Amino acid sequence: MDNKYKTPEIDNGKEKLIGSNLDSNQSKIQDEIQCDISVETELLLNQCGEIADRDFSGKNLSHLNFAQEITFINCNFSNCNLAELDFSSVTFKNCNFEFACFNDVTFGKFISCDLRGISAYQFFVTESTVLIKCDFTDSTLGLCPSDYEFCILDVKFENITPYFSDSEIQIIPFLRMNVSFVKNVNDKFDADFSNSSLMRANLQGANLEGVNLMGANLSGANLINANLEGANLEGADLEGVNLMGANLSGANLINANLEGAELRYTILSDPWIFLPEWDFIGK
Repeated sequence: MDNKYKTPEIDNGKEKLIGSNLDSNQSKIQDEIQCDISVETELLLNQCGEIADRDFSGKNLSHLNFAQEITFINCNFSNCNLAELDFSSVTFKNCNFEFACFNDVTFGKFISCDLRGISAYQFFVTESTVLIKCDFTDSTLGLCPSDYEFCILDVKFENITPYFSDSEIQIIPFLRMNVSFVKNVNDKFDADFSNSSLMRANLQGANLEGVNLMGANLSGANLINANLEGANLEGADLEGVNLMGANLSGANLINANLEGAELRYTILSDPWIFLPEWDFIGK
């Protein structure tokens, strides 16, 4: 009896082409899996140890689990997808993270790392977060809902772009939190936000002692009761800024634009204190 359900015939040429494509796709998948497995394996083998001089650039590492303490030295993570990773138990030394995706990342210890051009619409810190001698220049940073005190020393935040547009609430990274800006060996604060866009930022009560805000755009910002003692505000745009009760003693205000700024109760230099009846709005 003839079989009613015959296997469709495939032209030999097409069969070879299909087989070739399947082999090619399978090879690519195997390569990707092998790559991920090699990373996973190395992390497992080096738990509580070190990984040095590895190039992970351009890879999607968002699936990795850093449950144990580990240190990366001289590794390249540029253009990596690091979304949702928890680095709270990880230390990075001299690592490159240029243009990496840090969405929902929890920062751990970053020492002498290149973080230029990274993007993070939201990120987290912990009490163990440490940022020392890092460069965030040209990065796009957004919301950080964490409320921990952590250490920042000699970190550059030049030309930072807020992740949210001007029509949305301005959430400025590392400034609205309980940050401890640590002095260097020369007894100076090294936090650098020069030329950054901080328009309409809510920095009420923020501790910005000694911070470099040279050329920064702070127009319309709320700096009520902020501590700007010794801050560098040279050439900064402070138009319409509310500085009521702010401490500006020792601050560098050369060429700063204070048009329309609210300066009542502002401390400029001890013992000179603006009195409440002195109205400097719009002056």
